[in-house]
Amino acid sequence: MGKITDDDRKRMERCCCKQCGGKLSMKVVVYDPYGGHDVEMFCDKCHKIEYGTEKEVYHLATRFIDEFQFNYFLDMAEDERSERLNTAKICEVISWVLNELGLIDDNGVIKNKVPEF
Repeated sequence: MGKITDDDRKRMERCCCKQCGGKLSMKVVVYDPYGGHDVEMFCDKCHKIEYGTEKEVYHLATRFIDEFQFNYFLDMAEDERSERLNTAKICEVISWVLNELGLIDDNGVIKNKVPEF
């Protein structure tokens, strides 16, 4: 079984679920009944394995969706599930942009370069 590292603990403290913004925890996940299991970051609210996103990124993603009425999943009914998937998609886009600009690293958003919210 995998170990919870200090980096994992720091990430769980710093990050949230990219779909719902919920707190992340570590959970033993069973992949198959023959011993396939590991410790994974997990969102209890969404009931899924989740690596998470920086809280600042989640905040920006929800603002972006509200301000621009963004909908990536046009074929889906507009409900809570589509809103969560849209939020996760925009979190991925914003994280990619911040990474390309050198404003985010393995320790999170570089605070002295990005304004606080």
